[in-house]
Amino acid sequence: MNERIDYVLPPGTLSAADDQFHEPPTDDWWQIETNWAWFFVPEARLGCWIYHLVRPNMGIEAGSVQIWDDTAWHHTEVPYFRSSSGGRLASDRDHRDHTYSTGFRWTVLEPLERYRLRYEDGDIVKFDLEWTAIMDPWAPPKGKPPAITHLDQFGRVTGSLELHGETMAVDCFAMRDRSWQIARPEGAGTPFWAAEWTGGYMTAAADAQTAFFGTRFVVLDGHLSPVVKSEVRRERDRDHGYLRRIIVTGTDEDGRQFEAIGEAVSRMIVPIPGVQALSVNSLMDYRINGVQAWGDDQDAWAFSTWAAMRRKQMGYNDVRYSPADCG
Repeated sequence: MNERIDYVLPPGTLSAADDQFHEPPTDDWWQIETNWAWFFVPEARLGCWIYHLVRPNMGIEAGSVQIWDDTAWHHTEVPYFRSSSGGRLASDRDHRDHTYSTGFRWTVLEPLERYRLRYEDGDIVKFDLEWTAIMDPWAPPKGKPPAITHLDQFGRVTGSLELHGETMAVDCFAMRDRSWQIARPEGAGTPFWAAEWTGGYMTAAADAQTAFFGTRFVVLDGHLSPVVKSEVRRERDRDHGYLRRIIVTGTDEDGRQFEAIGEAVSRMIVPIPGVQALSVNSLMDYRINGVQAWGDDQDAWAFSTWAAMRRKQMGYNDVRYSPADCG
């Protein structure tokens, strides 16, 4: 069995330089760069989100370390949540070994392939993990003119987590991503449900043989192929609004059909650092063509759109926009 997904990054797309902080192409005040990784422990129904961003032309950074399980779903009640909104960005920063203002340390062990993830907050939480790629980064050009401003990549995360005096082994397959682009504020107050634009951000991998990235690509028998046709159905909890179940069906570029059925086992609702939005991040137990694969769903909303959706679910009048069919 192959330990790596059959996909090769086109030559010249990315290099070791993309593990560094990117030099802003202009002096635009709103230039942004993000770094996200996560891991999970299925036996404990536990997930951990590690998300950070920098505004290089402002000289600030923000981010959060979030740990949830099935005992609570609001970020004020989960086992651990720490957020930083205005850390000072050092002029001599080096993303090959960088400690963010939350205290999270990111170290490049091998460019675009291996990373060390470390964090400690007294006797509350501590983790020391190694992230090892099982595929080349997925980085299709976007925009006009087309440019590389984002990457997604599956890897294997191993190590240990200590949380409230309990030590847990970590061994899972999980996605990471990075982006570097201009995110202007004009649309910050615009009503939105992200899945209307993107089809949703869902990931899962059983191993290097079976995985999927929402409506973007699927891995079957170790071979990655872009999805060309898809449908997503969602079932929401009527009392709380979060997702209970997701069914993704589709066809890839090679004509292969797939079905990914995901059941949410735990989740957390949390504000997204640096923007007027929230995300309900769920640990999902998927079946991809019948093969079990743990993964996630990121259900992102503008604050106002989420509020309108929930108030209408509860039977209240609300004139703000909410999607007609979100599950």
